[in-house]
Amino acid sequence: MDISVPTMTWNGETALLPIRSDSTPWNDIVSLRESRGEEVFLRKMTKALKKNLLRLPKKTRQQWATESLTLEPWEELSAGDEALRDFWLSCQKQPNSDETIAAFQAWIESRTDGQKYSLWETWHLLSALILSGAQLADAIFWQVWNLGAEAFLQIRSELDAPDGAEGELDEFLIAGVEIRWLALAVYPEIEEASQLPKQARKALSDWSEGFFPVIGNPDAEDLHRLPCIWRSLARTSLLCTELKENYFRKSDQKELRKLLTTTCRLAGAEGSLLISIDRLPWSFLHELSQQVATKKQSGLVDLLKTYASPSKAGKAKHSKKQNLPNGKPCHQLDDCAWSVLRTDWTAEADCCSVLHQDSSVHLNARTPKLDLLTGAWELEIEVNGKAVPINGDWEATCWHTDSDGDYLELQQSLADDITVDRQIFLSRKDHFLYFAEVVHVPDDAALTVRSNLPFTEGLNLAQDKYTREWQIKQKKKLAARLFPVAFDQEVVNKTDGRISASDTGVTIERSSTGSQYLPMVIDWHPHHIAAPAEWRKLSITQARNATPSFQAGGYRLRLAEQHLFMYRSMVKPYSPRAILGEHTLNESLIGKFDSEGDVLPLLVVEE
Repeated sequence: MDISVPTMTWNGETALLPIRSDSTPWNDIVSLRESRGEEVFLRKMTKALKKNLLRLPKKTRQQWATESLTLEPWEELSAGDEALRDFWLSCQKQPNSDETIAAFQAWIESRTDGQKYSLWETWHLLSALILSGAQLADAIFWQVWNLGAEAFLQIRSELDAPDGAEGELDEFLIAGVEIRWLALAVYPEIEEASQLPKQARKALSDWSEGFFPVIGNPDAEDLHRLPCIWRSLARTSLLCTELKENYFRKSDQKELRKLLTTTCRLAGAEGSLLISIDRLPWSFLHELSQQVATKKQSGLVDLLKTYASPSKAGKAKHSKKQNLPNGKPCHQLDDCAWSVLRTDWTAEADCCSVLHQDSSVHLNARTPKLDLLTGAWELEIEVNGKAVPINGDWEATCWHTDSDGDYLELQQSLADDITVDRQIFLSRKDHFLYFAEVVHVPDDAALTVRSNLPFTEGLNLAQDKYTREWQIKQKKKLAARLFPVAFDQEVVNKTDGRISASDTGVTIERSSTGSQYLPMVIDWHPHHIAAPAEWRKLSITQARNATPSFQAGGYRLRLAEQHLFMYRSMVKPYSPRAILGEHTLNESLIGKFDSEGDVLPLLVVEE
């Protein structure tokens, strides 16, 4: 027989929490309601409930309440949600204070009769009881405890996401997994308590299998929630440790290893992610890797240890002696619509993430000392004076990685035989990024291309006085240089376009007749910061005839000892084209001149 413990009346209704008949001391206390009255019943019940709450160690409570483990909202908060968060935060500091009581009452007053509880509300009520329930003022404890029970009972049938459900990845994780463990910790007396661990572990397994297109790899649109995913897993881990429960099945270890590896590929300097400024609970990731990694993955464990120890992460240097993960640090997946170009596994790597899940392309490029690019790589095209909508999906048409660097090419087909290719190349050793817009239009079409590179807010962008070079400064110190090599170098010479800076970055605009190749180079090599720069457009011939620029383009850029070569064909050649003595039938070529003037290829893309 189940005993139903009624709550205080709230909004004219009474919530019921099913309690197992063998639970004590509920049998004795419930009888007091009839014999001794409501006041004695509430006092005794409150004392018993506080005593029965799971007691988290002080260190665990502090970890849970730190900024690195807080719950981030999935949408803009209402005034009521803000009040509930204020209550939760106040619970951590002064759970028995008038401010805490006032914040709770403000949330109560914000709700309407019969309003359904949200996941946000359920999580905050249950976690407040876990973190500070024993210290809460008696005036509100009974109500918090009961409303948490009411909220859990109301949403428990919706915790498992049905096929096709929409929402954030961490939202499904918190609902299916974390809420169940919280309910077990707060309400161990409920009839279904014994089933909650099994349900939570199954929900975690279903989540990892059902919401990743490829094992351990979120879609591009979900990457920004990775910090929130790891926070939820970390909070749950802390809770399960105190409950003496395993929070995942052994069969889930493969998915968790893959997710750990994916996260490391996206890690930037100082432990943040390329796709988010939020820090991750690296200590938890390291502990988890020790549990799930195989012997062959000891490099992953060691790498996560450096991120878990900030002093080590800051000093980490790539060397042959350092134990690093197996496999390449770069990553590309067509199904997930994102890529990472990365020089090595360590925190000292140069890296660039590229997200292309819709008509826009989002870039995040970082060096160990510089947040270089952050935001949308915007593109505008006009053909014969009319704007061409950029509203299709970008497709990754070429991916290549080797000891010289990582290369990604994206393509989008537009209306009226107009095609755009975007090239991105990150040098493995020489600290530069190459970007190019390649726009294909009819030979007689008047074309204007505007390409905006999204430099990170806070950087100082300024054009050189005598050339069209742009300097990127951080705190007044020159940190990188942008070379728009498709333009004449000297500002005194007329050019068919313009370059300008704005709050969103640097916009390069160029006009032409026919197809256009618009390359750009960003260099941050410490030996090149003060070095003189020289770049030139190169002449191209085919069968001894000059090749027009709408068929192919070539440029060179010299910086100190480095002399780069860039070439792109827009029309397939019928015979090899000659450019500075180099003969090629290839579509793209990026290389370096050696001391003899020969081109040493860094990248070759065949036609």
